[in-house]
Amino acid sequence: MIYYKIFQLIIGLLLIASVGCDEKEAVKPPEIEKILLEEQEIVINRTYTEKEVYQKNEIVKLSGIKISNRSGENIKIDSIWIEVGKAIYNSRFVLKSIPIDGYKSIDAGEELNIPDNDVLINMEDLNERSYLVTLHMDISSVDTNKILEQHIEEYLTFFRIANSEERLTYQINDEIKDGLPIYKLSGGLSAEYAVQKSIASFNSGISHSWQNIHPLLSTPNFLERSINKTVDLYNSAIGSTTKINTVVISTGITPISSIAHSLGAPILPLHFLVGSHTVKEIQTILDYANEKSGIPAYASYGHDYSLSTTKGVAWIKMLDLPAAYQKFLNDHQVENVVFLGATSAGGGEKAARQVKNGKGDHEAGSIYLMYFAGDEAESYLSQVISDFDKNNLGPLVQIEDWESGIIQKQVDNMTFAMKANTAASNVVLVTSSVSDINLWNLASFSTLKLFEKNNISPKGISLNPYLAGHPFYESYFGIVPFTYFNHSGFPLSWHTDRIEGMLTDAFNIYFPEQNIKEMYVVANTGTRYDFIAALEDDGFVSVTSLPNEDVWNLNDGIETPSEFRAAHFLSKTPADELRIWRENLSFLTIQDLKDIQSKFPQILVVDQ
Repeated sequence: MIYYKIFQLIIGLLLIASVGCDEKEAVKPPEIEKILLEEQEIVINRTYTEKEVYQKNEIVKLSGIKISNRSGENIKIDSIWIEVGKAIYNSRFVLKSIPIDGYKSIDAGEELNIPDNDVLINMEDLNERSYLVTLHMDISSVDTNKILEQHIEEYLTFFRIANSEERLTYQINDEIKDGLPIYKLSGGLSAEYAVQKSIASFNSGISHSWQNIHPLLSTPNFLERSINKTVDLYNSAIGSTTKINTVVISTGITPISSIAHSLGAPILPLHFLVGSHTVKEIQTILDYANEKSGIPAYASYGHDYSLSTTKGVAWIKMLDLPAAYQKFLNDHQVENVVFLGATSAGGGEKAARQVKNGKGDHEAGSIYLMYFAGDEAESYLSQVISDFDKNNLGPLVQIEDWESGIIQKQVDNMTFAMKANTAASNVVLVTSSVSDINLWNLASFSTLKLFEKNNISPKGISLNPYLAGHPFYESYFGIVPFTYFNHSGFPLSWHTDRIEGMLTDAFNIYFPEQNIKEMYVVANTGTRYDFIAALEDDGFVSVTSLPNEDVWNLNDGIETPSEFRAAHFLSKTPADELRIWRENLSFLTIQDLKDIQSKFPQILVVDQ
């Protein structure tokens, strides 16, 4: 009996052991999970270099980098490094790779902070140009039950090597010819050109067109540089505290130089033009302006083959009044401000697609790629913007004209700032609801009104294509500007019809005794020959033309419009008498602009 019980016990133990083995075999090892983090789960902040521009052989220092882990995963950093490269001709070239040591992991919900100056870039073998800085990081999961093998790449900023500041902002050089100041613009386009013409008018001088037509070089602080340059140019030319009644804040719209001269007003640009190979650089310029300079801005970025066939150009457009402009208004005791720009829906270069960068419509940091070339737009853009195909774009829309347009948001923000922080209380927006061409007509209207106010008898007409013209010279000799766009794509009838209609009507209002066909006509730089012939055929008794090139250079004699006009000035009147004549002018007021509106209702003068 006892043997039987022992036998049963052994069998029971064997059965228990057997069941235990089965249970152990039933426990499966944990599955290995493959994971991939979404873009928004690893956030790397925008950073900048210690300086925006370096000279060759300097050491570039990066400001702090913050990497935020917004995922639910603890992350191991396998490697992290910085790449420095250049982007040009639709390609990217990596020139330097700098490892960042000492950073091993980022827990879920935590941040990794790489302090200022922890990343140093030796530039001894880099040439003058802009360089893109990109962060690279290989990561895996701390959890051994998860497979995470992922590469993170994030553009950080760019910097520039430049041993001279000459092309970082536009330059207006000057010289004196027998007491007459001569101004010579280098760089920039219409807005910068308007500053040159404004300074020449203020100082009773002459200015040429462009000495060098080229895009300005991009730097992260490009907008701040350009604003400060503008204020410094004016303060140097007219004095830092000289009383100014009226200031014009405007785009570089075609007639602006003549209008501002009639108002006796300097022109503060709403935007500035910069050259860039990449959307990344433009984004950095906007971010820097908003975050570090306190100047919210957006950009219209496109191509202009008159400037470059290998680099895009962007208008960096302010959305609020910068502190430097506020100070200028206060320092010069400005009471009246005139905003001027195109707002009409028709015509112009307005087709665009917005870069999808998380920014709203015309929000600070937003970028619009201009599609005004129609079906050829993407071909042109991809030629001059190397990362064009790396950007997600919104649908095709119509925005304000890229060179002359103004939006109400700019006017509202700036008006609020100046009424809160300056003595300027009389603020208007001058525009047209019908067509941008009507604003071109305002060059003629405002000049005729100035002549009427000062008993100046009109003697001639100057055909001023695009931005050509010499407002102070024209007013002194009684010449009325006719502003138009000199392009073979525009029908000749557009110009002749405006002469027969608009200009004739304007003379009939202000100087009805004048027969414009008996006045002499001067065709300024670049005027179409068929336009001149058409005016002669139409009965204009005297039409002469000036050379196409307008660069001041007396080494080859008197050959250009600015040289001819300076010589004409000096042959008639000593330079100091020209200054006295200008000082005695009664310039137009905002009420005078409203009087113009009453006679030409296509012009709008809107109180703000």
